Amino acid sequence: SWELKQFDPTWTKEYGRYAVTMYKQNGEIKASTGLRSVDGDSERYAQIKKLSCNMLWEPYWDEYLEKEEVKKFMTSISSPILKNNEFAGIVAADILMDKFQKMISEIEPYKGTVAFLSSNEGIIVGHHKSDLIGKKIIDFYPEYEKQIELTKLIKQGDRQVFWVKDKNNQSILVALAPIQVGELKTPWSLGLIIPSKTVLAEANTTKTLSILVVLIGVLA
Repeated sequence: SWELKQFDPTWTKEYGRYAVTMYKQNGEIKASTGLRSVDGDSERYAQIKKLSCNMLWEPYWDEYLEKEEVKKFMTSISSPILKNNEFAGIVAADILMDKFQKMISEIEPYKGTVAFLSSNEGIIVGHHKSDLIGKKIIDFYPEYEKQIELTKLIKQGDRQVFWVKDKNNQSILVALAPIQVGELKTPWSLGLIIPSKTVLAEANTTKTLSILVVLIGVLA
């Protein structure tokens, strides 16, 4: 997208852009063009302009066109275009979340482990239960939110290991590791939820926790 005011001398508004979109349909690469934001910037695009840095967007549902239009959960990565150190537009690419879901569902360092990937705002991007994709982590794990302020830890990008109680009052180990992409200080987080009986089954718990911290660091 190019800001109209950057190449159209007759355009005097602070919003309005010319967008070129490349997409794949039925095996062919196609393109479409058009004007956007002529009546004002959307909340997301206004934030992108304000921050003007490389960034990973919060995930969202949108129409995805391949053989036909379907709703897909995706994110976008973008980089600003600058002209004389002033925001002039962005180059962005959409990324489907399907591959992340597959990766997360295959993570099981210990039997009974539940892995999840959360956006900075606490939206579930990947989980062993695929029906939770796109939902808020605070709604599915309110007990962890109450005990350790899970969404706050995710938002801050904390790397921590905690003992908590699940909804059945069973001891659970929760491990978090931030995933930083781009310059924006809004990391996503990889989390592991492991039943205590699995962890404590190891002869050397301290060693096990050390291995776990190293493992989640590598995964992130």
